[in-house]
Amino acid sequence: MDAAEKRNKLISLAKGVISNPANENEIKYLLHRFALTEEDLIQAYLDWDLSPDSYGNEIYDFVPIRFAMYLHYLLPGSWHEARQDIITNILDDYPSGTIVDVGFGAPQRYIKNLVLKYDNFKLTLCEPYQSAFAFSEILLSYWNSNWRRKITFKKYDMDKDGYVGDFDTYLFLDSIEHSQNPSKYLTSLVKKSPAAAKFIFSLPVEWTTAKSEYINWSSDNEALNWLRSCGLDVHFSKKIEINPEIDVFAEGSHYHQLIVECSKINPGR
Repeated sequence: MDAAEKRNKLISLAKGVISNPANENEIKYLLHRFALTEEDLIQAYLDWDLSPDSYGNEIYDFVPIRFAMYLHYLLPGSWHEARQDIITNILDDYPSGTIVDVGFGAPQRYIKNLVLKYDNFKLTLCEPYQSAFAFSEILLSYWNSNWRRKITFKKYDMDKDGYVGDFDTYLFLDSIEHSQNPSKYLTSLVKKSPAAAKFIFSLPVEWTTAKSEYINWSSDNEALNWLRSCGLDVHFSKKIEINPEIDVFAEGSHYHQLIVECSKINPGR
């Protein structure tokens, strides 16, 4: 589709999520709390989707972009929806423990359906940008007024702040590629992490590297071998194909997502 068709398609998708009865009250509440209009939100949606190769990580320092990210998480039939279901199912098999979500973006389904619903987990959400916490605080409070009993925020930059700390599970859901040196960062993290730690990744495969990303993988095998080279043993992987009717940002590409669950090859610290 041409640029005008793509823009119109994205606007239609965003409006569909906003007007969906399942989301309508929540989105109206968030718009009110952030003093945004529906038009503001749709524009942020377009800004994030239309030209992903035109901006760097600085785009994530704006609350409307966080809101637009969350809107994508609610999009029926999208790869975002499929990813959230898989991550939730993986974590649901874990009996309990501490989780850190590095570069979490905006609150995802596993938080609402597992962390806030049961007493199994304690979660730390990490981001370098205050916008993530500003948006998430309001959304989490809408979901559950007692969210602070289970969830903490940590301002954290993979490239500046060293070891994130000891956790039972480390999540990198489309975030590790935003480190300026992903291989160095992950190798160091794996070495320092607890012996029994689990690692869960969502990796973009066959994607042209955007300005905000510093690594790409041309195949699933390349991505899996990269994880192994960083000291991880792969236990499970699942490919998520994009939906061309919904995930229009990737139109014409072979882009897909790879979900991977790992543990340490060498459990000694």
